[in-house]
Amino acid sequence: MKFTKGPGKWFSMYKGEQAGVLVLIGVATILALLPRIIASSQKPVTVRFMDYSTAMAAALAAEREDGLCAYSKKYSRKKNIFYSSDSDFQALGFDAKTTEKIRAKMRAGRIRSFADFAEIPGVDTQKLRAAFYPVRERKSESENTHSLKIVDLNIADTNDLAALPGIGMKTANRIVNFRNKLGGFYEVRQVLETKWTDSNALKTLLPRFILNPKQIKKIDLKTATAEQLAAHPYLSKKDANLIYAFCKQHQGFNLKNLQENPGISPLARARMEHYFIFF
Repeated sequence: MKFTKGPGKWFSMYKGEQAGVLVLIGVATILALLPRIIASSQKPVTVRFMDYSTAMAAALAAEREDGLCAYSKKYSRKKNIFYSSDSDFQALGFDAKTTEKIRAKMRAGRIRSFADFAEIPGVDTQKLRAAFYPVRERKSESENTHSLKIVDLNIADTNDLAALPGIGMKTANRIVNFRNKLGGFYEVRQVLETKWTDSNALKTLLPRFILNPKQIKKIDLKTATAEQLAAHPYLSKKDANLIYAFCKQHQGFNLKNLQENPGISPLARARMEHYFIFF
């Protein structure tokens, strides 16, 4: 049956055609709205940068713990036994006498493994293995001697000092210059007072230093001038003038005069007895 009440012959259609058009319009509308319907039914996922960074850092840390840094993890708290200090051995329970025996054995260059320390009474090699890196095998006795070279601070030249690990030629020159200004060292730890040097590097080398205090070049107070006294690192200009004047006025200057004179600096009173020839 023909639909007769349309706007004209171009828009006239049968009822079946009208129903088909309505169905097409409905399907098109549903397809157009479908993406919005689906999107509205899902909650948005927000990823914060800080959370992502934290998660990545945790993952990398776990990866390092699992194996990438296994070597550094294993040895992070260990030291090289040849650069150790007396306090390192004492922390392991070794007394001063045992520590000195360990040092003597290392100075002799007779250490090829921790088992060599077992010859020393009271030494637990398991403690040494737990605290220090494995002792490397030496290829020859000459290499042992070089690695454990002992230096006399009062007679060593710059080449002797520069041959030690951690000391370059500049540091060696500074040590020798400081020693010459002093007249010599009376104890090994004085080398740490050298200006413009790495004191931590020098501390590791203290076990390799020896000296003889009798080799110190002392100042004869009977003939010394005020300028010569003032040139000493442990004397200020005021100290030098006071000591010089005292010597001239009293025709003598002894250890008691040095230690009991309040005008002299504490540094000079404590140190200069090693550098004066009293009269």
